[in-house]
Formats: sequence, structure tokens, C-alpha cells
Amino acid sequence: MDFAVVDIEATNGKPGTERMIEIYILRFDGVNVVDQFGALINPSKPIDHFVQKLTGITDKMVKRAPHFHEVAKRVVEITENCLITGHGVSFDYRILRQEFAALGYQYERKTLDTMTLSQKLIPDAETHGLKNLTKHLGIPFREVHRAEEDTRATLAILKVLLEKDRDKYILQKRELNSFAQNRTQAIESLLEKIPGDQGIIYFRNPLSEVLLQTAASNMNRSARALMLGKSNTSIQLQDEIRDIHAEPTGSYLLALIRNAAELRQRKSGIGVPRQSLPFGLTIPKNKPDSLKVVAANTSTDFPFLQFSNRAKALYVKNQLTEQFSQHRQQWKKQLTQLHRLPSKNCVVLDKGRSLSEKSFIVVLEGKIAGYGHLDYNNQFLNVEILENLMTPVKETRDMRTLFNTHIVLNKTLQIHPLPETDKAQSSANNSVK
Repeated sequence: MDFAVVDIEATNGKPGTERMIEIYILRFDGVNVVDQFGALINPSKPIDHFVQKLTGITDKMVKRAPHFHEVAKRVVEITENCLITGHGVSFDYRILRQEFAALGYQYERKTLDTMTLSQKLIPDAETHGLKNLTKHLGIPFREVHRAEEDTRATLAILKVLLEKDRDKYILQKRELNSFAQNRTQAIESLLEKIPGDQGIIYFRNPLSEVLLQTAASNMNRSARALMLGKSNTSIQLQDEIRDIHAEPTGSYLLALIRNAAELRQRKSGIGVPRQSLPFGLTIPKNKPDSLKVVAANTSTDFPFLQFSNRAKALYVKNQLTEQFSQHRQQWKKQLTQLHRLPSKNCVVLDKGRSLSEKSFIVVLEGKIAGYGHLDYNNQFLNVEILENLMTPVKETRDMRTLFNTHIVLNKTLQIHPLPETDKAQSSANNSVK
């Protein structure tokens, strides 16, 4: 089920008597806007003077605009199988139902209110109206009280809420796909919809509960390996699966960090699949001047770097052995400092889900403090906005190892020092409690 992000302007008046004067809808599939529609609407009655002054929409502007019955079919089509999503959505949904009722049509959709949800997921915002919340999150917004501007701002807020929704409340609101009688065809149908991007895959049962989740550098390939395999986990998935949800992150590093943070909170499910980075490099306690490739989940020596396959682990081992062969007495110290960051407070930028976006991981007081996505150029330079946008995490040893490995191996990462602020210090303290 997609999101139909909507905003409506109306004539004003007593509840039940208002008429629509403008509508704008963005159909969002969780990653991209896949359809959009907007129009001024002729309300067949005068627009309240206050509304004309507030919105700039005059009686003259709507005189030649279509009546609602002329656009009703388009509204039905673009919102089909969608959650009607708005900031204070009860008003928009009521006006929609009211307009359709006047045509003798019963219009019903599930709804999602970004204002209510933001109060839960962004509790530190001073207020949760559209103007103040966009300011809090650094989202460009012109308070013109027009449908398109408000809809686009609401979509930007929705994207942040999706990122922060660790309990997957929004995911559970989205209706599960119907499951065909032929299970093999049904599974293949689910797999065909999974993109080959970097991100996190959620496998869900008929109650919308997450059975299993995993980070992946190629979500389609990983989903197929899990769903079509012969392991006990794969067989259990095939028996209980009803839906697969893919959340692209743009960055494999962000997917790993986010997945590790979410798995700490999961209390049920099939469990964790094999590690995304199953091989590691360790410095054996009995041979402190050497390196050893180990299975990361079985070694008694905790790896300081981890890899997706044994060949890559061996390659890096040989490279590091050659690089530090002349300094064996400082071997351990030099190796463990390979991933040293330029500052104890910094932001690590990686690719985003689109060309105009960056993913980010915030490090405060030397600890991973949070992650998120930036839609706007240079937004990461504003520390306060960055901290408002990020989903906070508590660093674990596994999380740090994954992070360190990418710092060493991924040369495309951009690392920017951050100035220290009172809020940064507070966030850092919270992240290590």
C-alpha cells in the first residue's frame, strides 16, 4: 500500500458546509513519488474573505476551474490502495468524504496523520504544526497556505518519520499484499518487487509482524537467497511469509548500522540470518604480531574488521601485513588506529537513495550517535538540524566493528568534523548510557 500525501484548501464555514477550493496529491511508494495531481476546484459558492486573504485563492481564480465531479475519478485512481496521509489529516479526509458524498459515492480509505505521529517520534520539537516542525527539521517551507507547498512539506516530514519509526507502526498501517493460492508463484511475485538496491529487508507474517529482517548490499539477491534456500530459516520463512517490505537506504553502511540498532529492540521473530559480514580479521592473543581470518560469529577473538567474504578478508590481511611488516612491535596499535576519525564529533556522509540525497551517520564524543538522510545541500553543516533529523542509537561493539570496517575500506565516504554544541554533548551522553 502506497501513501497518498494530500492537502486541501476549503471555503471555510460551518463543518459540513465547506467546499473544496484546491487539492494536491503526491502518491509515494515509500521511496519515490510515482504519481501526482493538483487542481483548483470551483466550489460553486463564494470563498470566505479570510480564506482568500490567507491562501491568495480568489473567487475569480476558481470561476473557470473544474468542479469536483470533474476530477473525482482522478482522485479515486491516484488514492486507490493508499493510506491518505496528511498533517492534521482528519480535515483533509473529511472534506474528501464530504465532496464524494455529495456525488452519492461512499469514499473510504485508511489514514495516517503525520502531525500525531511526529508528536510520538519527534517529541523534542517545540510544537508540531507544519511551520515549526519543518523549521525544526531544516525542511524548506513557505507558509503560503497552498495545497502543493503543504503537501510537499508533509511528504518531507513523512520521510523523516519513516526513518525514525523503529517500532514499524507505519509499516503495520500499510495493508499487506494478498497471497495467491499457489505459494511458489506468490513468493516469486513478492520477490519481483524487491529492488536490487542497498537497504533493509523485512519479512512479515499475515499479522504484519516482522519475522526476520536483514541488511543487504543487494536486497533482491539477499531476499531470493533467504526465500529460495534450503536452510531451516528459509523453510520457516516459506511457511509463514505473507509480505516482503524493502527499505532502500542508499548506503550499505547505514543499512548495517540501522539494522543492528533495530535488532536490539526486536523481541520476537525467526531470528537473525547469517551475518552480513561473516568473516573477520583478528589479532590473536597468543600471536600479537600476526593477523588471522576467522568466522566472525564463532571466533573467541573479537574481529576489529569484518568482511562479506573470505577472499576479501584474505586480500586485506595480505595488504595490511605488507604495509606494517616493518613495524611489528607497534602492530596492534597501528592496526586498531586505521579507522581513527579526524574528530571525536563528526558526520560521515555516504550515498543516498537519490542523486539529491545523502545518508549520514553522526559520531559524538567518539561514539556512533545516530543516522539519517539529508535531502538538501549543506544541511549537514547545521549541527542542530542534523541532530533533529537523526534517529539516535546506542553504540554496540558489533555496530562499531561494522562502522570501522567501512571507514577503512570505503574510500568514497566523506567525513566532516562537527563543532561541539550543548545539544551535541547531551546527545553524546544519551548515546553511551
